[in-house]
Amino acid sequence: MTDELTAAERPTIPARYVADLFAHGSLDRAAVLARAGLSAGADRLTVAQFERLYTVARDLGDDEWFGALHHRVPRGAYATAVYLAAGCRDVAAFVAAANRFYGLFDRGHRYWDVERRGSRATLRVRCRTPAQARSILFVHATLLTPWRTAAWLINEAIPLTAVRIDPRFRAFARETAFLFGCEPELVPGAAELTFDATWLAARIARTPQHADGYARGSLGRMLAVPPPDTLELRVRSALAAGQPFASPGLAAVARQLAVSRATLARRLSGRGLSFQRIKDELRRDHAIALLDDNTPVEQVAERVGFSEPSAFARAFKAWTGVPPGHYRPRRR
Repeated sequence: MTDELTAAERPTIPARYVADLFAHGSLDRAAVLARAGLSAGADRLTVAQFERLYTVARDLGDDEWFGALHHRVPRGAYATAVYLAAGCRDVAAFVAAANRFYGLFDRGHRYWDVERRGSRATLRVRCRTPAQARSILFVHATLLTPWRTAAWLINEAIPLTAVRIDPRFRAFARETAFLFGCEPELVPGAAELTFDATWLAARIARTPQHADGYARGSLGRMLAVPPPDTLELRVRSALAAGQPFASPGLAAVARQLAVSRATLARRLSGRGLSFQRIKDELRRDHAIALLDDNTPVEQVAERVGFSEPSAFARAFKAWTGVPPGHYRPRRR
């Protein structure tokens, strides 16, 4: 597995992220979507589409947290936080510094607690408002950002032993597993990551002059670069390499992964996964990306394995709830 997925392998982002992005502030949603070249009501977004939306909304509101904190967090705040973090001693000091920095924008509230129990450490998010706790975008972002930033600061991946989220986010278990590299546990009120406690003492290896370059591309890397290898990512990669796209069956993918057909099916089932569902989601995600690149519908249908555009249109509407034309990029 490479460090970065190809465009064809990347999962799309649920529309709930878009709804949550506008939930706290006063931005004109229709105006932001239009400026980002996106249609209202799209069921899924590619990483590139969400990056465009994020950038337009952040710049218009000059707020990196989109109204979720008590005070506006101006553009460039994250880059400043990374710059300051590069001067910290270790990961534990970085988390403490992040709490102090973002507390400036939210009346001193500490968003992250670190608890050590024996050889395990848990990074726990403390939401300040019910609206924050109800937002999958806020929960994912406040878990993902310190974890991935810490890994960049020490220049090593920090493997997780557990990720826990509230059962209200059951529908986003697939996205959570992709972002964090392990299947989430559903625990009431939880928003936390568990890892080996020795990582808290890992020394910062980056220097402040690297901070700005990292911050500029951090959103795309966090959403599109996978964490430690997972079974679903290996299956998606094997399917994406097929010709035509996503054409291999379960037996062919099993052979590529050096396991039996029954073993692969059993392992997928044990993780709550279905081979056909992974295959359909991969074709859906690739089709959305191709449509966003203005690829003609007939070519999209052919490239994701449909002999007839009409059959593709029916499948696409079943996958997303809207016809392919809904995903055509709007003039920006």
